[in-house]
Amino acid sequence: MSLVDAFTKEDRTEVKFSQFFALVKQAAQYETLMNAVNCDVPHRFIRETMTGKKEEVPEIPEKKEAVLGVVKVDFDAEEFRKILQEATAEIEAKFGPAEDEAEQEQEATEQEQEAAEQEQEAAEQEQEAAEQEQENTEKEPPEVTAESILEAAEEATCRR
Repeated sequence: MSLVDAFTKEDRTEVKFSQFFALVKQAAQYETLMNAVNCDVPHRFIRETMTGKKEEVPEIPEKKEAVLGVVKVDFDAEEFRKILQEATAEIEAKFGPAEDEAEQEQEATEQEQEAAEQEQEAAEQEQEAAEQEQENTEKEPPEVTAESILEAAEEATCRR
């Protein structure tokens, strides 16, 4: 007789009522907790439910939210040109390159474009040359005739 034989399918154990009550209470708490988690209840509320005590929530100071709105401005074309010129002058003064630098940059980009075009043309010419060379090197296979087969067989026997 082994230790396993001492237990049956449905053994009865003696449990005090206070222990049984604690087990049932824990099972109910677990079920409530799992239901709360599955329903995406915020953690703060789950903790309050499990402990039975309300948590103090720190007050969040109200922030002034920036309100974006639409402003309607009416002015004529001359005023618009004047404002636009002033704004572009300020931008160029702060961020824009000098006129000489802008011209140099433009020339450099044009030279780069020309160099890229030349490289592309050279690559195309190389590719065409390679294709022509490949076409020239490809030869038609020799005709297979009875005579050529006999010659090949004679050469093979002579080599042995």
